[in-house]
Amino acid sequence: MHTTYLVSTKKQFEYYKMLGEKTIAQLPDDKIFWQYNNASNSIAVIVKHLSGNMLSRWTDFLNADGEKEWRNRDKEFENDFKTKDEIILMWDDGWNCLFNAFNALKDEDFSKIIYIRNHAHSITDAINRQLAHYSYHIGQIVFIGKMICNGEWMSLSIPKGNSKTFNKEKFSSEKNNGHYTDEEIRKHNNMKKSEIISRLKTAHSTFCESAFQLPNPTFAIGEKWSVSQNVDHINISLKRLGAFLGLPKSDIRKLYGTPESASMTYNELTNIYLQAISNGTKATAPFIPELNPDGNIESLISQGKNWLEVLTSTLQNWSEEELDLYNCPHPALGLITIREILYFTIYHVQHHDKIIKKNAGK
Repeated sequence: MHTTYLVSTKKQFEYYKMLGEKTIAQLPDDKIFWQYNNASNSIAVIVKHLSGNMLSRWTDFLNADGEKEWRNRDKEFENDFKTKDEIILMWDDGWNCLFNAFNALKDEDFSKIIYIRNHAHSITDAINRQLAHYSYHIGQIVFIGKMICNGEWMSLSIPKGNSKTFNKEKFSSEKNNGHYTDEEIRKHNNMKKSEIISRLKTAHSTFCESAFQLPNPTFAIGEKWSVSQNVDHINISLKRLGAFLGLPKSDIRKLYGTPESASMTYNELTNIYLQAISNGTKATAPFIPELNPDGNIESLISQGKNWLEVLTSTLQNWSEEELDLYNCPHPALGLITIREILYFTIYHVQHHDKIIKKNAGK
């Protein structure tokens, strides 16, 4: 019973996440900061609040109070964003925290009691509370998006006047036992190549900015890599992936075969990678940086930008369909599709951005 509940509820979370992302994708960058009046919130502020709530509620979900001491809820309603890309990164951080905690839940956990602001909740009540809260705010995001787009709004459900056509199509198909959100979620969650490139560039730009600003870039703490070593590690990864994508596709297929299943979504891929990390997976020899990488931090960052440019330029030679038709070897995840290795690369850069900030106490 609990397993069925978890599967169904996770799909509901994914569905509302999709509605928010489809709305944000329709908006010009500056309109995400638009407010109807001073008493209302922009989409940017709502995203900031949702992410703050998710990070607080789902971090150490089973053991710590859902309202963390480090949360500053009032600040969530202050708009200190500069770009749409920053907002999307914060959105991703919140949802990743949610799904990481959610995926770790087991049947036996449902006998536990957790607390939110010292108020006792069953696991079911805590999950239902968050599902209702997030759908409430995502409804606001959609409503604001419709006001902004006006006549250019692309419907997220059945467009007005199309109900009969929609029902006719559904009733002409075989009965389906899957969840009603499955088809829409999978179509949405498979990023297009253009979005992959955009998100990779954004993640890498943020990582480079962090690395440049942090003090003592060559100082390593115990077994933890220095900032320079983290940059070098990312550079190696980008360089090797760019070189791989430049190989003849016939050679790639000959060496690594063809995928046996459809590409995972970004969230599915990152969840598997995080599980591998929790099981002790570490960088393998080809990806381990030099003890003291050549060049200062500026030159290392410049090298990384060059390798990213090579990677994204080479990626232009791959069609949208081909991203799902070829395998790529990953030292921890085994054979994954080209689309999946690109998903991994986006998350990998974000992961090391968090590492260097955490090591520096930021």
